[in-house]
Order: sequence, then C-alpha cells, then structure tokens
Amino acid sequence: MPDLLYEIRLKNSLSNIREAYGIHILCWIIFILYEMSMTTMINGFRPFTIYVLFYILNISLFYFHSTVVLKKAFTNSIFTILYIILSTLLELLSYFLLTYIITVILKKTGYQQYQTSFFTRLYMSVTLWRAIYFISFATGYYFLLRYFQRKKKMFQQDIENEKLKNDVLRAEQDFLRAQINPHLLFNTLSFIKYAAKK
Repeated sequence: MPDLLYEIRLKNSLSNIREAYGIHILCWIIFILYEMSMTTMINGFRPFTIYVLFYILNISLFYFHSTVVLKKAFTNSIFTILYIILSTLLELLSYFLLTYIITVILKKTGYQQYQTSFFTRLYMSVTLWRAIYFISFATGYYFLLRYFQRKKKMFQQDIENEKLKNDVLRAEQDFLRAQINPHLLFNTLSFIKYAAKK
C-alpha cells in the first residue's frame, strides 16, 4: 500500500512539473512573438540568430534573479537589502558584459545593425533598460509565486485543521457512546431484576 501511495504522489508531482514547464514555455513563446512582431514593425526584420542569442540572455537573467538571487535574499533578514542591491548590481554588470560579448560576436559575423560602437549612450541605455525590465519581471514573478505558495500552504493547513476537528468530534462521540452503553445496560439489568422480583 505505501508503494502505491508513493507511486501516485510521484505521478502527480511529475504531471505538475510538466504542466508548470508547459505554462512557462507557452508564456515565453507568446512574449517573444509579441516582441518580435513589435520590433519588426518598428525596425524591420532582424535575423533569427539575434533574437535567439539575446532571448537566451534575457530568459537566463529572469530565472537567475527569481530563483537564485531572490530565493537566497529572504533567508537572512539582516543583510537582505544589502544583498539584493549588490547582487542586482552584479547581475547588471554581468548582463552588460554578456551583451558586449554577443555584440562583438555579431559584429565579427557581419550583422549590419551591430557595426556601430557598443559604448554609445543609446545602446547603453537600451541595454540597461532591458536588464531592469527583465529583473523587474523576475521580481514580480517571484513574489507572485510566493503568494500562491503561501495561499496553498494556508489552504492545506485549513484542511488539516478540519480533519483534526472531525477527529476530535468523532472521539467525543465515541466517548459519549461508551458512557451511554454501560448506563443502558445497567438500567436494563435493573429493570429485569425488579421485574423478576415482582
């Protein structure tokens, strides 16, 4: 029986994981298609390689910030603000460095959009905006996830409390039944004794 319960729980958790990954992939596909269509309308069509490289970087920043930086930030309350500031600055620096590397690679492969210098004010401000944009999304995602986890935990706690109340009620009923039965038996025997004497 325990093996069967373990198997059922494992199947449920695997289906939950598959469902969560599916939702993430679907959301990213919709987001990327939306951004690609907007970029194409404004700047014209860009090669697919550019989108792949930069979206790998952006999605990595999103998940790194939400699953690594923020998860560790709320474990120690004393240094939380300092940790978040320093780690976010390090993320921004890393993002700039990786964007620069991607830009150099694209320049060397001959993409016309990347023949201008990386260190122009416009390019730097767009890069900073993109980094802050995905870090903000990651922060919102993290707090939304925490909110739903807290709600789920409270719901499970309520279910456990109801089970405990039902168990207490059942125990009280059994106790009352146990008290009533001897009295009934005693009264029945007393009636029989009284009737026999008569």
